[in-house]
Amino acid sequence: MHRQLWLIFAVFLVAAVRVSDRSAVLAQEARPATPADGLVGQQVTACTYDADLAVTVTGVDWTPVVADGVAPDGSSFVVALLAVTNLADKTEALTSRPLELVDAAGTHYLVQEDPPDASLVAEAYGVQPPWQEFDPGVTTASVVTFLVPGTVDGLTLLGRRDYCAA
Repeated sequence: MHRQLWLIFAVFLVAAVRVSDRSAVLAQEARPATPADGLVGQQVTACTYDADLAVTVTGVDWTPVVADGVAPDGSSFVVALLAVTNLADKTEALTSRPLELVDAAGTHYLVQEDPPDASLVAEAYGVQPPWQEFDPGVTTASVVTFLVPGTVDGLTLLGRRDYCAA
């Protein structure tokens, strides 16, 4: 009898997981496209204080509110989830704003700091804040935020080298 109950429970559990997985897929498919979606998968090398950091966008959010920041009317925050690999032989952080976005019209957007507070954004997404040092050779999840007009189109991530020798 117990064996039959366990079998029924297992079948029910598998069916519930499949329904849940399918619901998640449908929710993702139903989400309207945003101007930031094309950033996912983009890769750049940025330099901060003579340390190269390989950065890949792993996900994005297009939102008027993030952590303690509220975008002005007609604007939105682009929250870029990142995989950051420190290519240098010393620890370094993303502290000199070595990342920026450029749109199809050629307008550049620097990382937005305060608001939203970078620590609060990182906490909300469960990743390392960009101001914390990244260890050499290690890939770490992090996040940066940009403030852009709501009508922006064709966003591309750029790596900057402002505080680097070459």
